[in-house]
Amino acid sequence: MNFTQLRAFDAVARTSGFSRAGNELGLSQPAVTIQVRGLEQAFGVQLFRRHGRHVELTELGQQLFEHTRRLFGIESEAYELLRSGKHLLSGEVNLAADGPYAVMGLVSRFRREHPEVRVSLRLGNPGDCLAQLVDQRADLALASEVPQDRHIHALPYLRQPLMLLLPTAHPWARRSDLGLADLEGSGMVMREPASNTRALFERHLAGRQLKVRTALELDTREAVREAVAMGLGFGLTLENEIGTDGRLRAVPIEGGSIVCTDYLACLAGQSDRRVVAAFFALAADGAAEETAARD
Repeated sequence: MNFTQLRAFDAVARTSGFSRAGNELGLSQPAVTIQVRGLEQAFGVQLFRRHGRHVELTELGQQLFEHTRRLFGIESEAYELLRSGKHLLSGEVNLAADGPYAVMGLVSRFRREHPEVRVSLRLGNPGDCLAQLVDQRADLALASEVPQDRHIHALPYLRQPLMLLLPTAHPWARRSDLGLADLEGSGMVMREPASNTRALFERHLAGRQLKVRTALELDTREAVREAVAMGLGFGLTLENEIGTDGRLRAVPIEGGSIVCTDYLACLAGQSDRRVVAAFFALAADGAAEETAARD
């Protein structure tokens, strides 16, 4: 066993693919495959199940991955300590987020203050983001509905009101507010059931014993916006996702009282890593600024 083989294994486990691992390590896919296969053959074990281009960890592979994450996490901390000055960080950080709008401002501020750190960002729904965090494929996650768990350290970062997205030609587009009761029976263009925005909306409908129709279900924000612009139904959006499309208008629901909160989260044992702590410091500053603006 050697560190080169372990590093190749860890990269494949984190990125869920040999090609992506090769891109990260600066190696060809065959070179990564040889390293991982050498590790498996040296010990007579199987670490991955291969399904075409997709790979998944075996039970033993998952156990080894937990060890390599700690091993290379310590290596990263040592690298940061040796290479970083008092106000300078270096190395890399992997971030998962449930949408681009809330996270890009945070990443932008981080990059301005710490340009030596390479940030890798993956987008997915909140469940995907938390799964990446728990599986140690991400160092940080920015997502809504983070569960209370002693293994997860989380900080409220951004609170946004839920809004109805509708065509600018619709009569409601001139209103300054809409109630949930106004929407009963309306045709909605919904995201997939895993969408937190949809789940938040449906919880409040159920609490008021109201129902809407799902006219169309789509899997991206962009698709929802296009469908609404074409008059296929109303959509849901958060305040910082409105954009500048002249075909659309966003109107607050229930006076902006239905709020989605995004949290920055990491594994509890990783919160003192310098690069992770730097993200949390920026998130805390951003949350404080938002609170002051609301007050």
